[in-house]
Amino acid sequence: MTKLSSIELEPLDDNWPIWSTRMEFALDRKGLWDVITAERITEENAEKDRKAKALIGQYVKDHLLFTVKRAASAREAWEALKELYVQRSVARKQELRIKLTNLRMLPEEDIARYVGRAQQLSADLQASGAEVKELELVQSILAGLPKEYETLVQMIVDFATDGDMTVLKVMPSKLLNAEQRFARGKREDATAMAANQRVYKRDARQRSMRHDNKESLSQPSQVRCWIKSGLLTLGLLHI
Repeated sequence: MTKLSSIELEPLDDNWPIWSTRMEFALDRKGLWDVITAERITEENAEKDRKAKALIGQYVKDHLLFTVKRAASAREAWEALKELYVQRSVARKQELRIKLTNLRMLPEEDIARYVGRAQQLSADLQASGAEVKELELVQSILAGLPKEYETLVQMIVDFATDGDMTVLKVMPSKLLNAEQRFARGKREDATAMAANQRVYKRDARQRSMRHDNKESLSQPSQVRCWIKSGLLTLGLLHI
């Protein structure tokens, strides 16, 4: 950030509303603003026009320098910069509007972060000059929630009045409470699953032990059969 007398002035990029206001103050302080509003350049104001154009060119980002340089006058430079901003602003508005319309809660997001992301998109849209109503913001937030919130969303839509459809009213009393319930349910499911796995492993061990015991009990009779067979072979046992 640079200072123009006592006025702090960021170089122009996509900050036209603030930059143009501050630059107007700066030009006016130096007695140069009248050449921006003048219909044409005369011999009397040609020097002021040159100074105004130079001042404008001094406080723009590099990619805008040649826009100022190519302009025939300070006023033409001013209008060219303004037109660029308007064109970029329209594209920016469309981009942000699409993002807000297609907003979806990410798998790793909690409700607070998700709503915060939606509010930032809304703020960016308003900063670009677009109007975003509270009802539109809440509708985008609700539409982007996961399937597990489907019943709650339907209840909110069916029973809430327009006055109830604000972020402050929907967020703490409904969405956060639902998130906590879902989290408890998931913890309980995980606990039940872990308990079932422990029971299954215990039963498997018991079945394995019973099987081993049966095999151990059958081994002595097998040994006796082998011994008896051997003695008969040697002629040491008479039947």
